[in-house]
Amino acid sequence: MKKFWSLIILLTFFIPSIVSAKVDDPDYKVETMYVDATILENGSMNVKELIVLKGDFNGYEHELLVNNKKLNESSNFNFEQNAIYNPSSIDILSVSAKEIDDLSFDEVNENFSSFKKVNYDAIGNSGSYYQKDIGNKITIRTYNSCYDCQVGFYYEYQVNDVIVMHNDVAELYYTFIGDAFLEDIKSVEIRVNLPKKDDSSLFRYWAHGNLIGEIHANDNQSGVIATVDKLKNREALDIRMTFSPSLISDTETLAKTKIDALHEILKVEEKRADERNKEIEKNKRNLLIVRVISSLYVVALIGITIRIYFKYDKEYDGDFDHQYNREFIDDYNVEVIDYLMNRNITSNAMSASIMNMIYKKNIKLEKDEKNKDIFILDNKDNLDDCETYLVAFLFERVGKDNKFTLDDLKNYAKGTKTYSNFTSSYENWKNKVVVRAKRENFYETNGGVKALGALFAILGIFLGVINLILIDGFDFSKLVIIPAIIFLIYVLSFTKKTVKGANHYKRWKAFKNFLNDFGNFEVKELPEVILWERYLVYAVIFGLASKVQKDMNVKIKELDSMPNVTTNMSFSDIYLANIISNNISSAINSAVSSAISSSLAKAAAASGSGSGGGFSSGGGFGGGGGGGHGF
Repeated sequence: MKKFWSLIILLTFFIPSIVSAKVDDPDYKVETMYVDATILENGSMNVKELIVLKGDFNGYEHELLVNNKKLNESSNFNFEQNAIYNPSSIDILSVSAKEIDDLSFDEVNENFSSFKKVNYDAIGNSGSYYQKDIGNKITIRTYNSCYDCQVGFYYEYQVNDVIVMHNDVAELYYTFIGDAFLEDIKSVEIRVNLPKKDDSSLFRYWAHGNLIGEIHANDNQSGVIATVDKLKNREALDIRMTFSPSLISDTETLAKTKIDALHEILKVEEKRADERNKEIEKNKRNLLIVRVISSLYVVALIGITIRIYFKYDKEYDGDFDHQYNREFIDDYNVEVIDYLMNRNITSNAMSASIMNMIYKKNIKLEKDEKNKDIFILDNKDNLDDCETYLVAFLFERVGKDNKFTLDDLKNYAKGTKTYSNFTSSYENWKNKVVVRAKRENFYETNGGVKALGALFAILGIFLGVINLILIDGFDFSKLVIIPAIIFLIYVLSFTKKTVKGANHYKRWKAFKNFLNDFGNFEVKELPEVILWERYLVYAVIFGLASKVQKDMNVKIKELDSMPNVTTNMSFSDIYLANIISNNISSAINSAVSSAISSSLAKAAAASGSGSGGGFSSGGGFGGGGGGGHGF
């Protein structure tokens, strides 16, 4: 029994929250809009609308305009805009919604449960809607929460006294989708049905708004069907129809002009059709011009890319063409090699710099009472500015009294008060090494070429966007945009070494090959053992310290077993040197990663606080569709 009442209490608390669940950030697309409108014999029109949303949303807000206020300013009647086309009122008959997988036009009114109309103080619950009538606008706010699903919002309403009676014809001129819709609609289909079949020559129809739409009579001449593949946001769509007045039996409340209107309507629509055709021809010319320019651009892009590659990107051959190199280049310190090989400074460079200062006897290594390694600053002889900065950082900030340990380094990087100092000091040291490396003139700048290339790439992206606008698709524009983006990435990222840079790069690459294959050489082919400790320094910069140490261990054993051979460095010396290098590399890599992770975590925490055919230009007026959007 206790479990039963516990369940009831839980449901009491959680059901309201489930019902009124809110999507914090609506993210959806309007897939389809179906409209089925039937003109009644009394001159009103019954409208059924289905708007299909897909994604995440709380509901849909639909707007209907009873009349267009701008039309009331017109004192003289004309057949393009006049308040006479406004209906007298719009009555909302039903509002509903349901989750759907797929739906045909003929099923729009099936299995939709009507939603409950609520007052303002009760809004927010799924299965309800709130209606607000202000002036000439009716707003229907329908609540139906959806997470990654597809929902159809279904509306039925009656547009009263929408037909205008002339002496010779009856006329419908109605905006079904207004210019206040905030999203693109992937596909639109609108059916307007007459009270009955009309075989007379008075049955004419036009649509205005979207130049890629189509309107035609249905199979039995009892109405029209208008379709649009994609209706852009804020683009209105209206339908105009004339038909025999005999189809309307009750005209008492309808607007009447007492004039013969068909001839004037045809003149207006012919003018609009001419304007449409001129606009289409203009668009065709513009499209042809843009496509020719775009094609020439792509050809030029290929040519420019080839020229940039051979003149500004393809590396010089250099004067060194051997697989292995055993000789050092003593013009700069070991950390500069990192920039030459990678055009970047990695944590290997700091490890190698410390190792190099140990090799040069600026730093010595001792054991404390816990048998931990202590790095001690012995002297600052012959240090360059990068090494001087690194020594100050390690021995004055990380450590004290000219000493530091690897634990000190890790703790400094992870400390709440010191992690940012570690990160900034590490970046400052890297920048100093980059400045020092750039003085060696390893790379060509080519800044002017990159700037011009970037501008040329941006021109291509601009042409692609124009194509996209003109043809409303990605098929042709992608042929310009994609190559332009690829070229932009290429032109901003390519690098080329100078003659000196190419020569030094090949020598150091051959030196790396030598270290990597150290174990494959016969002992007699290797340089003197006294150089091996220094080789370990360079093995660190190339990320080969562990492998080279193992190979050296094997070679030391071979040397020790050879008669009449005395080495100046014992196995233990080589082993110790490698352990130091590996420990330093591991400690620095760990410290850098830890500091960066801490920085990101801290930053995240801080930020938390006509008689058929296409559509014509121009547009209908009067009441009708105002707008809509999900929320």
